[in-house]
Formats: sequence, C-alpha cells, structure tokens
Amino acid sequence: MDTDDSSSAILAAIHWLTALVQGSIATSIAVIAVASLGLMMLTGRLELRHAARVILGCFLLFGASAVAQGLAGAIHGSPAPQADMAPPAYHPPTAPSLKAAPPPTYNPYAGAAFIPQK
Repeated sequence: MDTDDSSSAILAAIHWLTALVQGSIATSIAVIAVASLGLMMLTGRLELRHAARVILGCFLLFGASAVAQGLAGAIHGSPAPQADMAPPAYHPPTAPSLKAAPPPTYNPYAGAAFIPQK
C-alpha cells in the first residue's frame, strides 16, 4: 500500500468523523441537551456546574474545527482560512401583504349569539 493511499484514507476517515460529530445528529443531541437543561431549570433541579458542563461541551463540539484551524495557522505561521467560518447569507423576511382594514362598524360576532325575545 502506498503512503499516499494510506494518508488519503486517514484523511477521508477524519473528514467523515468530523462530519458525523458536527452534523445533524450532533445538532439534535445538543438541542435535546439544552432543552433538558431548560426543563431542569423550570423544575428547580438544575445544578450550575452541570449546566456549565453541557454548554461548554456544545461550544467545544461545534467550535472544535475553528479552534483547530486557528491553532494550525498559528503553528505554521499562516493565517487560518476564513472561508469555512463565514456566516450564512442573511435574507430578511418579506413583509406580508396588508389587507384593507375592515370598516370601524364591522362586528364579526354579529348574530353569533341568539337571545330569545320575551
């Protein structure tokens, strides 16, 4: 086996593991963990250290690639590539079309209640 083949296989495995750890499964687990923290906070059973560990774990899990790129750039003396860390493009929501307001004498409940006459 050639060294290029083994290094490319290792790199492919590392990229697969990174995608797995930072993918939708990890995001779902992090959302469930933060939601359980909120539930524990509402019931009054939340320890501050436990909450800090969960939040710190989420930051480390999702920020690991940025930290690794920064450290690699510092070691090699070149700035870390910023292309992967660019925020997604923001598209503001469009305003809904406004309908004309009903006349001020309009009563949507007129005739909804039946009051018998004596």
